[in-house]
Amino acid sequence: MCLSDSISDNGEGKTEPKSDGKGEDSRSDLEIGDLIQAEVNGQLQFSEPKRIRAIQVHEGQKWVFVDGHKAGILMEQARPVEPSETTSPDKIPTLIPPTLPLVDDPSLWHEERLIDDNGAEIFVRFKHKPSPEHYAYVRDYYEFKLSRISQRKGALPAKD
Repeated sequence: MCLSDSISDNGEGKTEPKSDGKGEDSRSDLEIGDLIQAEVNGQLQFSEPKRIRAIQVHEGQKWVFVDGHKAGILMEQARPVEPSETTSPDKIPTLIPPTLPLVDDPSLWHEERLIDDNGAEIFVRFKHKPSPEHYAYVRDYYEFKLSRISQRKGALPAKD
C-alpha cells in the first residue's frame, strides 16, 4: 500500500483519508475477539492473524493486546482481518480472557527481621499473620537445610 492508496482528493483541492466503506475508521470498531494483523511501516508483523484479547487506553492512546503476545499494539496499527475459507475454525484460537497481574496488598504481609551474633540479617515474610504451624514449618525447613549442609561439609555447627 502506498500513500496515494490511503488518501483522496475531496474535489476542493484538499486531500482526505480514503474511506474503506465501513465508516470513518474500521479500526475504531475493533472488539475483543476480532482477528487482526499488525502493520508497522507497511510490514505485516504476524505470520497469521491474531485474536484480540484486550483493548486498553494508555497515555491517551488505544492499544490492543493479542493472544500469545504481552506487548500491546497501537490501535492505529491494527488491521481487521476477516476469517477466510482457508482458516479452519479449529485453527482460529478461542477467546482467552485477558489477565492482569494482581496487586499484592502489603498490609497482608507480616515481616520479621532477625540478626545473628555476627550481624547477618535474616528476613522472614509471611502472608497474613503467622500461626504456630507457620513457625513450626519454618523450623522444620531450616532443620532440613542444616542436615543437607552438614552432609556436604561433614558436621553440624555446635549448639550453644
